Amino acid sequence: MTTQNTQTGTARFFVPTTRRQWMYVIAAGLAAGIMAWLGGILLTLWVFTPLFCQATDSIALCATTEFAGTHTATIFAIVLGSIILIRSDIVRPLLVSIAAGLVLWGLQLWGFPSDLAKALVVVLLYPVVYAALFWLTRPNKAWLALVLALAFVVITKIATL
Repeated sequence: MTTQNTQTGTARFFVPTTRRQWMYVIAAGLAAGIMAWLGGILLTLWVFTPLFCQATDSIALCATTEFAGTHTATIFAIVLGSIILIRSDIVRPLLVSIAAGLVLWGLQLWGFPSDLAKALVVVLLYPVVYAALFWLTRPNKAWLALVLALAFVVITKIATL
């Protein structure tokens, strides 16, 4: 018998993970957090504000520039996180990054006391959510990993209403 056929303990139920994989997950979360925060600012200031706020009759459109900028930056953060996780041989990378994007959707629009607090919360919360979802999606059964990730998304969205 080979060692693969005689697995015992948690290896039977969970995909084995290494310290290197955890570091890549944290790095992907940090990169996605920076992309979401900085991208939201840059897209709002350089793309959506000049696009929607040039005419004086478009005040309603001009008011939505921050929403458009932060949501677009979140989509870019999901893509960046997915690329990093895929290139790092992480198990279920799309599930982790898409679920993290859903959990953190609209985070930059919360009321923060300062821009520094906003930057710290956004940049540091992404790696925490990525790590939590990576940990939750470790079961060998794909359907169980999907159910756990969806439960995490639903619970966090309900908690942040």
